Order: sequence, then structure tokens, then C-alpha cells
Amino acid sequence: MPEDGRLTVPPSAGPTLGPMRRQQSHSASGPDGDQDIVWVDYDLRKWSTGHRTDRNPPSAIPDITDADSIRTAITDGTVELVGRETVDGLDTLHLRLFGPNREYRIDMWVDSRTYLPVREIAAKSSGGTGDQEFPSAHAVTTTYDWLPRTPDNLARLVLTPPAGFERLP
Repeated sequence: MPEDGRLTVPPSAGPTLGPMRRQQSHSASGPDGDQDIVWVDYDLRKWSTGHRTDRNPPSAIPDITDADSIRTAITDGTVELVGRETVDGLDTLHLRLFGPNREYRIDMWVDSRTYLPVREIAAKSSGGTGDQEFPSAHAVTTTYDWLPRTPDNLARLVLTPPAGFERLP
């Protein structure tokens, strides 16, 4: 190890990797406890379907991409309603939740009409207090931009196995 204590990693002698590619896709449609599943394996050129009746275990963190999960989290107090704010021209609800032992904080802004996310800022705690507890240097911001709910856009969400793929029983 060098005297300054820093460890350096030598360049890989392995093959040069190309762009990332998806090897499998999974899709679930329907409510929790009554979902149809489609699975496609692009490497094996195979696909299958199934039906899931078990329910997801309850989570302390709502699924920000699921409007019903957000509504429930507001109602049951899982998230704090900070207030109403305008974000990118939309009327939003500013919500906040903290992880166990205040290890992280998530601020999210959801459209007040649809409850779909508009923006999310996830910040890891530095262990300090006050404003320095969640400094911006330890934060990741995600901005959501939703396509209009048209038949063409919704059709793109349906996982369809490519022609020539073998269907498994």
C-alpha cells in the first residue's frame, strides 16, 4: 500500500465491455395479491407468464411511483406532509420521511391531483445536526417527467415477447 494510505486499482486485463444491455425483463400488472406476470429472457430467447396471488410485505417506505402507496403513506402518517409548493409549474404536495435512526431523509414532491412523483431528493445523513445533518453534497435529486396517459403511451408499457421467442409452459 502506498505511504499516503490510498489504494489504487490497476486497470482491468479483462475484455472491453460494450454498452449495457438488458438480458431479462419482468412485468407485473394488476393489484397486489392478484398480478399477472410476464418474463422474457433475451439471451435464451424464451418467455413465460404466471399469476401471483401472494402479497408484498408491508414496507416503511412508500413506492414513490405508485400513487395509491403515496396516498396511503400520507393517510397513515408514514410520511410528513410539509406543505404545498409549486414545482416546474405544477401544484405539488411536499412530503418528507426519515430512515431508521435518521440515516437518510427523502423529500418528495407529488402532483396534488394525480399523486405521481414530480421530484425526489434523497439525502444521506452526515451524522451532524441541523442543516448539516443532510448536506447537499450527500443528496441525489431525481426529476420525473410523465408522458400523457394516451392509448399509444400505455401500450408501450405492455411487455410483449419478440417474435420467434419460445414460450415456456
